[in-house]
Amino acid sequence: MEFDSPANTMASRSEQGRGRLWLTLSGNRLLVTLALLVIIYLGVLLVSVLFGGGLTAAIGSGDTIETLLSTLIGGIITGTTLVVTISQLVISQELGALGDQLSRMNNAMEFRKQSAQRLGTAMPTTVAANCRLLLDGIESDARALDAAVSETATPSLAAAVNDYTNEVTEHAAIIQDDLETAEFGTFDVVASLLNFNYAMKLQALEQLEYDHAAELDETATASVERLITGLTRYGAFREHIKTLYFQWELMTLSRLILYVALVALCVVGGSLLFVGTDTITGTIAGIETVLLVTAAVFTVGVSPFALLIAYILRIVTMTRRTLAIGPLVLRTADS
Repeated sequence: MEFDSPANTMASRSEQGRGRLWLTLSGNRLLVTLALLVIIYLGVLLVSVLFGGGLTAAIGSGDTIETLLSTLIGGIITGTTLVVTISQLVISQELGALGDQLSRMNNAMEFRKQSAQRLGTAMPTTVAANCRLLLDGIESDARALDAAVSETATPSLAAAVNDYTNEVTEHAAIIQDDLETAEFGTFDVVASLLNFNYAMKLQALEQLEYDHAAELDETATASVERLITGLTRYGAFREHIKTLYFQWELMTLSRLILYVALVALCVVGGSLLFVGTDTITGTIAGIETVLLVTAAVFTVGVSPFALLIAYILRIVTMTRRTLAIGPLVLRTADS
């Protein structure tokens, strides 16, 4: 069996371009929001200049600005209400009867106990340290498998296992280095977890065991099963951390939108009192000043929506890329 090693980072395995990957995953969400707002502002200006036919004339014949700003206020209030609802749904997942909480605690402690027995040490408390310890166990299991096979297997099988275990240990070491300074709440932790493509490693190991079952002795078979268990437990832990990260992100999104919505309401509401052709006159670089101000107020008004887009883009993209659990890939690209 020849192990076809996929790329070691999620970005390398993705079919998306660098710019799109920054927009949907790797970019700081506040910078992505700012970029979206700049695009919105310039887009409004461009459309108004090219197709507006003179904003001042349109305002003079009706209450265009007042209608726009009033609609924005309604949209901000509705959007903020929606965010509060999302927050309540996220918080509700943490609420439960004593029996439910005890069951969650028992499951968490059972996982820690089993992991400690496998790894020979107590599990730490931080996410990054837990992940590094699990990866260290996978490295040890891979080296044990290589040692068990090299003593009794045929040269071709020993070479195949050596290639596989080298890839596993090297990749695990890279992820451990990435996690050394990462903190939960940042995308760096989850990105590092996603970079370790355990699904493909599981599939390759299962294929190796199936193709060479007759050549593997009892010790080698036990080593294979132990490594499969280690990769499986890593996959389950990754899904758990991904779920916690989603909750963290949604709560962060809710808090930021509440702040931004207050600012947007103040700006849009205040603009209703003074923005108009009679209060703002003149031009800047050949563009009517009232148009520049109106476009800026509109951009501030939609800022909560832009913030929502930035965060939901990452959450939806991560969910799509990790929708399946175990050695099952839903895309043509390697997981």
